[in-house]
Amino acid sequence: MKSIVAVLFLGAFCFCAAAENNGYRVFMDTQGRAIMLKVVKCDPKHDSVTVEREDGRRLTVKISNFGKSDQDYIKEWFKANELIDEKNLKISFDDVVSRREEDITGSVYIGGGLSDTAKIGSKKYEKVSYKITFENKSSYPIQNARLEYRIYSEQSTRTNKEPKQDVLSKNVDLKVMYSGKKMSFTTDSIEVLNEKYTHSDYDYRNTAEGEVNGIRCRLIVKMSDDKEIVREFCYPSSLSEKKYPWK
Repeated sequence: MKSIVAVLFLGAFCFCAAAENNGYRVFMDTQGRAIMLKVVKCDPKHDSVTVEREDGRRLTVKISNFGKSDQDYIKEWFKANELIDEKNLKISFDDVVSRREEDITGSVYIGGGLSDTAKIGSKKYEKVSYKITFENKSSYPIQNARLEYRIYSEQSTRTNKEPKQDVLSKNVDLKVMYSGKKMSFTTDSIEVLNEKYTHSDYDYRNTAEGEVNGIRCRLIVKMSDDKEIVREFCYPSSLSEKKYPWK
């Protein structure tokens, strides 16, 4: 194991301070040598951690080869990643939908050179939010978590048939997710309009159409040293990342 550690720290030098970069942080071994590494995989039970250097090389070494603060970080990294893993944290969605309808009235020809006000179509509004349920099946509570979400919709108008995308963006702190319990959160809502003209005096093609496409989320758990573990998910699962990117 000593030879592997030597390779790991080959060319390393001491840092007074260094910025976090894509999950990399400064690690110190028991001999006081420093290097920028990223934890990739961890098995505390067998005192094993796989790390990646900035040059992309990965090596598996003993956790005990690092200083105490780094050992604590590695174990917390393992715990945080285990907590939000799919097998330990189940996430489900329910659509919360409310609808309302309004008549469109206008002047219509009734004969004899006369006209009157009548119903010529309808406006249908659909308001959508999402109830997200987290089920913590691990043996630890999930704390210091926040949810970032983006709800995507498209809306065309009578004058502009090309749908315009709208994104509702929110960041919220979550309550503690206790072990063996479920915790639900309901997002803000977004509303779309479907408008249709039905009277023969009006062009039935002159309509507006709207649709709520789905939601994309990031669950972020903050660790004790302010580093963050992130899990991404979306609903429906087929939501195109290319068409509906994170913004």
